[in-house]
Amino acid sequence: MSLPDPRRSPSDPSGDSSHPLAQAAVDSERAPPGAVLFEVAWEVCNQLGGIYQVLRSKAPRMVRRWRNRYWMVGPYIESKATLDFEPRTPTGWIARVIEQLAREGLTVHHGRWLIPGRPRVLLIDHRVSREHLGEIKYRIFRDHGIEFPVGVDDYFIDSTVSFADAVRRLMHTVCEHWRASSTGAAPRSAGTGAAGPDADPEDAEDDADEVLPPAASKAHTPVGGINRTRRVLTHFHEWMGGLAIPMIRRDRLPVAAVFTTHATLLGRYMASGDDRFYEHLPWIDQAAEAIRYNVRAQHGIERACAHGSDVFTTVSHITGEECTHLLGRTPDLVLPNGLNIERYNVGHEFQGLHAEYKEKINQFVMGHFFPSYNFDLDKTLYFFTSGRYEPRNKGFDLCLEAMARLNAELKVANLGVTVVFFIVSQRATRSLHPQVLQNRGVLRELREVCNHITEDLNAKLFRRAAAGERVNLDSLVEEYWRLRFRRTQHAMRTTNLPMVVTHVLEDEANDPVLNQIRNIWLLNRHDDPVKVVYHPEFISPVNPLWG
Repeated sequence: MSLPDPRRSPSDPSGDSSHPLAQAAVDSERAPPGAVLFEVAWEVCNQLGGIYQVLRSKAPRMVRRWRNRYWMVGPYIESKATLDFEPRTPTGWIARVIEQLAREGLTVHHGRWLIPGRPRVLLIDHRVSREHLGEIKYRIFRDHGIEFPVGVDDYFIDSTVSFADAVRRLMHTVCEHWRASSTGAAPRSAGTGAAGPDADPEDAEDDADEVLPPAASKAHTPVGGINRTRRVLTHFHEWMGGLAIPMIRRDRLPVAAVFTTHATLLGRYMASGDDRFYEHLPWIDQAAEAIRYNVRAQHGIERACAHGSDVFTTVSHITGEECTHLLGRTPDLVLPNGLNIERYNVGHEFQGLHAEYKEKINQFVMGHFFPSYNFDLDKTLYFFTSGRYEPRNKGFDLCLEAMARLNAELKVANLGVTVVFFIVSQRATRSLHPQVLQNRGVLRELREVCNHITEDLNAKLFRRAAAGERVNLDSLVEEYWRLRFRRTQHAMRTTNLPMVVTHVLEDEANDPVLNQIRNIWLLNRHDDPVKVVYHPEFISPVNPLWG
């Protein structure tokens, strides 16, 4: 759908349904000609919670529709970027944008996010000096009335502020280069976005997608070097990604902005301490509560984003009620989160993946529990809960209480069934727990020994069987491998109970999830049918416990 733009000029074609741009705007299969879209979020190539998965799941369809006129924009965090960001040499007009910003002292990394759809991404190195950060905060306070804590270093607030200013500068330069061109990407030449040896080969295929239809170009001749039909659209997620919205409005940039809140920040805090939060919602003094919960700056940012956007959306009607009462604006649209069901359409492929991933879970469980005791994996059920670390809001506390009750009932029923319950979230940790890592390493060694023995035994057994000989399997295994096999088995055994947490937490004594696990006595004892694994780090392919 086309986005409402209060800055629409009389020559704007969006009100003319016969115009090629207007016709394309309502075409769900292709993006409007002349428009470029930037999707800005703190979780681009940087997993913190559910927004990361929202972006991942929508990327293939967005890339299919927008092709080379779609970028995701996020912060450059080196430790995260090394995992799923592939640097690529930019070409065309976006290369000139990045070059100009580099001359102005702002580094923007261009590349692909290594997820389905492989969307183009711009990761901004937004770090600034303390003095410059103070200047940005003052401008925001002066222009928008958002007050920041004085004399307090808050990583998330400071990062949000510096990232927002970097996005504002990016949008300034994008508007300058994108709207100044009348027929798509300017010719590539040395020093102005020339395709280098590391250039993305897919850029060349999509250049034609940037060119406006002839009818549109004739009807809207550039005036003063600015093409009025070339649009810059932006979609911002959450307060950490959206602070640039009021800054862009202040600068009067010709940019249409969509803001999506996935949950109000103040609502998160209040709901965790008030079981009747939604009954009290219409009478809440949002300003006073923001001060009470010490989130005045974050709440002010969120309100500014909601009021500064052209289109304000959220993900559920209940969150929409929060927005109305806490942010002072009712969302224009509710866009529910969902699943990309296309990946589940091919049944046999899905079954194959299910078996593959279950075997990975089995491997983890064997390494984690079998050094202490074993149980039948064929009679084991795996339950997972995962999300941002908000134990009450995400229901971690209810799930643990349910597991404690299930444990008691399974003991009485004596069904021989084991349940392994995983809690996966993101917490500050020092390292993987040494005992957990050691168990995993010994299991890997045992697997390698078993693989070598079976490969060697297979050939010998086949030859003896084909010759009609009677076979003593022990005699077919070399003494070295028999001894190594027994040593590895002995090394795997321990008298300790399996750990309930896989990492060493920064503040273990005050971790609500870990304390509740201890309080309900789900300590992974041998006679407990329900086992618990608290994994305070989101699982990725490079995690040594799961790789």
